[in-house]
Amino acid sequence: MTTLIDGFNYTFDYAASVGRPAVINVSLGSNLGPRDGTSLFAQACDNLSGPGKILVFSAMNLGGTKTHVGKSLSEADTVLSTLIPNLEVDDGEFKNYVDVWGDAEKTFCLRFSMYKNGSVTSSSELYCLDDDVKDIVLIGSDGDTCFITLATKQQENNNKPHAAFEVLTKSQDTLMVNAVATSGTVHMWQEYFDESWNTYYGDFVGGGPGLTDGDDNFSIGEVNCTRSAITVGATVSKRFWRTVNNVTFYNPSYTSHGTIAPYSSRGPDIEGRMKPDITAPGGMIATATSSFDRSRLPGGELYASFTLSRFLSPINNRTYYYATGQGTSFASPVAAGIVALMLQISPSLSPRSVKDILYRTAIKDNFTTPTPDPAIWGAGKINAYAAVKEVISTVGVDAVSAHDVRISVYPNPSTREFTLEYESTVSANFLVEVSDVTGRTVLSKLFPVSDGVNRLPIHLDENARGMYFVHIVGNRGTSTKMVVLQ
Repeated sequence: MTTLIDGFNYTFDYAASVGRPAVINVSLGSNLGPRDGTSLFAQACDNLSGPGKILVFSAMNLGGTKTHVGKSLSEADTVLSTLIPNLEVDDGEFKNYVDVWGDAEKTFCLRFSMYKNGSVTSSSELYCLDDDVKDIVLIGSDGDTCFITLATKQQENNNKPHAAFEVLTKSQDTLMVNAVATSGTVHMWQEYFDESWNTYYGDFVGGGPGLTDGDDNFSIGEVNCTRSAITVGATVSKRFWRTVNNVTFYNPSYTSHGTIAPYSSRGPDIEGRMKPDITAPGGMIATATSSFDRSRLPGGELYASFTLSRFLSPINNRTYYYATGQGTSFASPVAAGIVALMLQISPSLSPRSVKDILYRTAIKDNFTTPTPDPAIWGAGKINAYAAVKEVISTVGVDAVSAHDVRISVYPNPSTREFTLEYESTVSANFLVEVSDVTGRTVLSKLFPVSDGVNRLPIHLDENARGMYFVHIVGNRGTSTKMVVLQ
């Protein structure tokens, strides 16, 4: 994680050295941590973020799973009991790893048991927090052994009780864990470490008397709960796609275009703060695929189902491929790109300002409802046009100084007619070009200026709508202004 922080710091430092803002898209996640933004990683991210320094995180893909279990305990109901499945790894052994957190200033104890056919076959003693590591051995009904390594600590960052335990078992019995407390809420999450685990995370299992089933609440990880970061969930943006072999596929888990993606992790953070902050298109997304991703190249296991097209580059005679994918890792780059547009208009926007604008301009429709569930949607669906327009109307488009010329565009937003104004102290000739968001030039003309205020009326086609860029090209460089046509 320190390497990531170093990378963030380098990016922000370099951007500052060339006088530019920066937004960093981050796609990673873990089920370890308190989910309150107090981890050292989250604090480091908060310290690095600031005006013109924005972090955008994906929300993780644990929606619809049962990797979390939690319960509020009291003197009248002191026990959270749940079953933890055995997850097979490559060597045929069974493992699991569970992270347990309680409320600040509270405590809890844990007991482990082997469970089969509704009955407990063996149990450990009750282990309370003592800032120590314990090795625990249980024998299953089949005579095989379950090894548990338990570590407990009252964490300094948030003063919350914390336990983590790793399970290695050869028994076919199921492990049951009891969390015991007289007050406060206890949460558990299952973690997944690497591809040697044949199962991607496990589910907490209830189903029996006194047992609590798992759910996908609080399934956005601690990294992604960084308070200053913009955390992005995923919506369904494409259900059907046609592959390079002209075969149409569809995603059966997507019931309708515009719904929340079923895998998009649920919030809020553990303190009730809104996470995700916003949602963006996350599946299926058509995009360029890495030349090093062999799975989507000819002969790869995903080529026939997900690769859409190929492109032969006339520059290096290499073939490049485009494919579909899904996940919050596809949604967060969409949001990061929109944030980049916002920073282009106002380079000193703070993380708080960016969030406020995204919240105010978020789309609310029949899927989100007028009052979106913040644990699923955040503020709603991201709205690129409205967010950029809001930045323009809030901070304006600052005049750019070049060759002793002050440049402005007004009115902005506008209709298809607007004025480009130069306040100059010299005589010069400039080329003015107007392009749309695809880069297509829609107007080009020479504009001579002299000492004083110079105005150039610009008239675009009556169908011109949306965002346009006005480029002023001189002999020492180019300045670009943005204008929104309504």
